[in-house]
Amino acid sequence: SSPSIPSPIRASHSSLNSTGVMQSLRQCTVRPTQSRAPLQTRAFFSGLVGKATAAMGGSQSSTSGWQAASAGAAQKVSKAGFDVTPLTEAQRQAAAQDLSQSAKYITLEHGTERPFSGATVNGFKHDNKKKGTYVCALGGLPLFDSGTKFESGTGWPSFYAPFDKDHIIEKVDMSMPFMPRTEVLCARSGAHLGHVFPDGPAPTGKRYCINAAALKFIPEGEAVPQDSKPVSK
Repeated sequence: SSPSIPSPIRASHSSLNSTGVMQSLRQCTVRPTQSRAPLQTRAFFSGLVGKATAAMGGSQSSTSGWQAASAGAAQKVSKAGFDVTPLTEAQRQAAAQDLSQSAKYITLEHGTERPFSGATVNGFKHDNKKKGTYVCALGGLPLFDSGTKFESGTGWPSFYAPFDKDHIIEKVDMSMPFMPRTEVLCARSGAHLGHVFPDGPAPTGKRYCINAAALKFIPEGEAVPQDSKPVSK
């Protein structure tokens, strides 16, 4: 059975399904955007981002989405050198234990935070402008580099390319009648991140509209957790 949703979160979710739904749709659907600085090399991630840049705009396209791995599954490594082997269901639940109820609701139940209100699981606001890397709140896989972040005016963190196309899965989402969208999932944990739209800036023309609570931000120069490091050679 699904975990119970705290009343503040139920209220937020309910508002998106009634009078607030049109505001949400206007802000997280196709809209004009403006470009920001080009992709920059980051400390520690130097060279790795470059590999992702070469494949920007791509993704793993799927209609079924993410599936948990069975124990002992063969390891999968991304082009940038990170472990993208799907977690087992037990590993996924263990990784979610320390998340807040709202972060669990977003990542595990495909929820949506209110625009202009979100913050990463370690407290960086949705409009954070510091340099660094955004990793998945569930499992730590690097998902976006701050050099691809831009101001979209939607109230959600927006990026024009993923860290590596192998780190995300794009899935057809028909949860809103007559409005098919493309959902974005973490390739390692299957966490719901947000949606991607074809109205972003150059060079990809894409806008990854992401829930801040589905992310953890690692500022440039700070220690990188083990689960956010590339596979040792």
